[in-house]
Amino acid sequence: MLADFAAYLANTESEAATQELLAISGLLERVQQNQATPKTDYTNWRSLRSDV
Repeated sequence: MLADFAAYLANTESEAATQELLAISGLLERVQQNQATPKTDYTNWRSLRSDV
């Protein structure tokens, strides 16, 4: 019974976090766009800022 309750709490917390992310306008579209972007289009952050 304790394991079931722990699983319930984990699922509830996960669901709340998922709903919070889905509430951000345009987030899903931006993630999908970034996943479709070829890695060659990215720039290494170290070459942009050497002092970081």
